[in-house]
Amino acid sequence: MGAVVGGLVGLGVGSLVGGGSGRDVAQVLGTVGGAVAGNAVQKKHDQPIPGQQIVVRLSNGVLVSVTQASAGGLRVGQKVYIQGSGENARVTAQ
Repeated sequence: MGAVVGGLVGLGVGSLVGGGSGRDVAQVLGTVGGAVAGNAVQKKHDQPIPGQQIVVRLSNGVLVSVTQASAGGLRVGQKVYIQGSGENARVTAQ
C-alpha cells in the first residue's frame, strides 16, 4: 500500500515539473521514487511491538485477559491493578 500511495504522489509531483518529454521523464522518476520511498515508510511502521498476554483472576473468580507491551516485573500470584478498559486496559503491580 505504501508503494502505491508513494507512486501516486510521485506521479503528481512529477507532473508539475517541466513540459513535453521532460515532464514525462519527471513523472516516471517521481512515480518510481515515490513508490520506493512509500514502501520504505510502510516497512518502518509495520515492525511488530513486543508484548505479552496477561491473565488476571479477579477476587470474584472472573478471568480477565489483557494484551500489552512487555510489563517487566510482574510475576505469577502477584496482586495487580487493571487500569483502564477495552484496548486501553493495562496491568500494573499493586
